[in-house]
Amino acid sequence: MRVRKVVLIGARLSTNLGGPSLLVSTKMVLSNVFPNAEYTLFVPPTDYESDINLAPRYDVSVAPFYCNKWVLLLAFLRRCTRVLFGSASAKATIRILEQADIIVDIFGIMFTDKLGGKTFRSRMAGGRTSLISKVLGKPVIKYTSSLGPFNYKWNRIFAKVYLGHFTDLILARDDASCREVKQLGIKTPVFTVPDTAFLLPVYESRESQRYAALHRDSPLIGLSVSFQARNRVSHSVNYVAIMVDFVHYLIVKYGARVVVLPNELSKTTNDDCRIAEEICAKVNNDHCDMLYTDNLLAQEIKGVIKQCEAIVASRYHTIVAALSLGIPTLAIGWHHKYAGVLRLFNQERRLCNIEELKFEDLVDKFEALWNERDHVRKTITGFLPDVQERILAGAKEAYAIGSAKSN
Repeated sequence: MRVRKVVLIGARLSTNLGGPSLLVSTKMVLSNVFPNAEYTLFVPPTDYESDINLAPRYDVSVAPFYCNKWVLLLAFLRRCTRVLFGSASAKATIRILEQADIIVDIFGIMFTDKLGGKTFRSRMAGGRTSLISKVLGKPVIKYTSSLGPFNYKWNRIFAKVYLGHFTDLILARDDASCREVKQLGIKTPVFTVPDTAFLLPVYESRESQRYAALHRDSPLIGLSVSFQARNRVSHSVNYVAIMVDFVHYLIVKYGARVVVLPNELSKTTNDDCRIAEEICAKVNNDHCDMLYTDNLLAQEIKGVIKQCEAIVASRYHTIVAALSLGIPTLAIGWHHKYAGVLRLFNQERRLCNIEELKFEDLVDKFEALWNERDHVRKTITGFLPDVQERILAGAKEAYAIGSAKSN
């Protein structure tokens, strides 16, 4: 059987739980239909040095994706003349793409008004990789992503162009995203397939062992925090202050230990780690500490989440990890993807809207979750086989596209 070359785009190995979760799980799913495939992950040049060190641990080849304004022209010239022009970096990028059998975009959320960037230039960049790939004659799959809403002019225009003309298959990870795409009026096939990260394995680590020991003495509750959530509250809402009060409440009422979980790290003001550190400093209690995720694999972070009796999460992939383990979960969301993932398990009522976040509502919803936690765990676990089966079925759609277009 011929070895398939699969190029993955849209993830980073460092500084983020979501990207590695999607990488590992998508590889697992695709291995069912492309059993002997070779994978290359394109990452931004700024992340290449940190990601190349993690590549062996994730069993993937990593390459920097050179994508300046001239690469599209260079790809077009390559296709027309068979001559490879440009710098060494541009040539390397084009070679990897043209040698691939299939391009799989695993970026978790795209073409949504909720991420801002209303300008022509910012929207044009959104699907440039798929455009370059199609110029080189490659099949492109948008894999398990949240998409829309498409109300902003340039967002809607470029979503229609990129998804309609330069993408061969769209796997939307929730029904709302699927409806949004269909309302664009494009002909690209779109299916609802749950996020592949539900299949992320669990690895034990020293950190998971430490939290397992702490859990023997008192309930362990995970609190996933997010700068995205903080940035979306109204001016009258202090996200950090609410989280601090909530941690105090958990410690006092339940005698709980709280582990604060940062997902996305950037060493800028938009950094979950800074929010987590601020919360822990203000709580100032031995029953609250932060999980330092810098050197942990996504599977190891999930190993810590596994020790929790309940999760309150502002980050999507913490929610996915928790639900995949049957853990009762309360979500704090800012996009339809949060309601979508909870709906898979009949848990929509476990959602707090970040724009209307109030401490009292958070407490009320958590108390309801906690009081019903045994029933909730059974309910979530009962839905898991169907979710897993639907994820694997999505790979068959990818196989059909990949095989037809690359032969």
